Amino acid sequence: MARKQLTTEERERIKVLLAEGLSYSAIGRALGRDHKTIAKVATEPDMAIAVLDKKKELADEYEELARRMLTSIKDDDIERISAYQRTLSAAVSTDKMRLLRGESTENVSVITALIQQAKNYRKALEEEGSLLSGGTLDRNKLDDDPGIPPTQGDLQDS
Repeated sequence: MARKQLTTEERERIKVLLAEGLSYSAIGRALGRDHKTIAKVATEPDMAIAVLDKKKELADEYEELARRMLTSIKDDDIERISAYQRTLSAAVSTDKMRLLRGESTENVSVITALIQQAKNYRKALEEEGSLLSGGTLDRNKLDDDPGIPPTQGDLQDS
């Protein structure tokens, strides 16, 4: 028995779900269609262009949502948990917007700082000869340590 052709509504839903990043299988399950049908539609040139346009539209909507959430926080809100929840929602919206625009959601400055901390820590260990002898290092001796939290071992050594 041959399946009926996709309706305009189904094609629109496929476009939105593709733009949101769902897999062909997930879209197929949502629409009650075979994933191969979804893949065929998704690779049509007109659909690919429509998905890119939809991604841009969704990214703009998430950006506006994040902006509204952030600007809605007032000083008296900061003391309540709802301010935290709004901030978290804004962060999620920002990540979603960046993903839709093909931008990184990684906080590169944090990763860079952690790598630098590790290098500084290793250098200090090597300078004290602690790295090879199994000794410990007083973290207070690190001038440029921006605050590596103490480990359980550090707390016991004190």
